[in-house]
Amino acid sequence: MATLRDARLYGGIGSILMLLFIAPYGYIIALIGLVLVTIAIYTISNITATPSIFRNYLISIILSMAGVAAFAAVGATAILEVVKVVLEGGDPTALIEAFVERIIASWLIFVALATVAAVFLRKSYRSISKALSIGMFSTAGLLYLIGAAALVVLVGAFILIVALILQIIAFFSIPEELPKPVAGIPPPPIPP
Repeated sequence: MATLRDARLYGGIGSILMLLFIAPYGYIIALIGLVLVTIAIYTISNITATPSIFRNYLISIILSMAGVAAFAAVGATAILEVVKVVLEGGDPTALIEAFVERIIASWLIFVALATVAAVFLRKSYRSISKALSIGMFSTAGLLYLIGAAALVVLVGAFILIVALILQIIAFFSIPEELPKPVAGIPPPPIPP
């Protein structure tokens, strides 16, 4: 039976691995980290008996992957168009214009899907924050949402890195056991 201690270790270590996406072959390391964080979220969802935690997180992951796939697909068609025009000896001005339009369109599709994914991630993290009384999860979820929306102007990437660092702190802040509510004392407020 998995415990909150397991969730803390899987989530914390997984989040650190996700932060290493900038390393050589970092996407593989980050993917391993994502799997570990997913296991941690599943464990927390089961221990707290709150299925919406894992459901919202899973929706977030699926939408994120769809965004990456859409970006790759539209980007690949743009590159294939360049190859086609070059081989046929077409107009370079029209080629550059079409290429830029497709890349911008693929980026906007990615940002839109990433923002919707961040909404579900925030819901999941707010639920964890309430269940475990760790406000850092709620803050990380909010920063993920702001960062995803700000990806339009590329500033969001820095905000997403800060959110990931807060996620690491939040996971390592998980207690050994579920917090027990004290009779007559309301739980601490969760930031919006």
